[in-house]
Amino acid sequence: MNNDFFRVAENSSASRAGPVGDEAQPGTLAPRVRSRRRAGVGVWLGVVAAASLTFALAGCATTSGGDAGSPAGTWVNGDAQLDLAEDGALSGTDGCNQLSGQWTQDGDTIDFGDVASTMMACEDVDTWLNGLQSATQEGDVLRILDASGAEIGTLSRN
Repeated sequence: MNNDFFRVAENSSASRAGPVGDEAQPGTLAPRVRSRRRAGVGVWLGVVAAASLTFALAGCATTSGGDAGSPAGTWVNGDAQLDLAEDGALSGTDGCNQLSGQWTQDGDTIDFGDVASTMMACEDVDTWLNGLQSATQEGDVLRILDASGAEIGTLSRN
């Protein structure tokens, strides 16, 4: 067998990660490759662990002044009811008149867009909900505010 063939292979760029020629030890290239692979796996596991921790801690975060949860759902106070859909649609009743419109959330503030209401003349119905302009959510309580920012009533999550 021709030993010159193996000397050329030892001196090629493929094996220059370690000593060449007479200084080369059998198997010196393989442990270096293996250790790089282990380091790559370690880095990958570190990235996965950091991402998992980030998502876990983000689930514990709250915004100041209230619940970080979505206000979507049904809110009630006696006969008054307000339904906030996930898609931003609003519907409700004050016990007599029907409400419909849109809502958006900006931090702790919930803004109600153009809200339409029927104008039925019902006896003994408090129509305070018809004055809604915005709201703030504090846990399971929705504080309804009028155009001047004054609180006109509260609703509880149903």
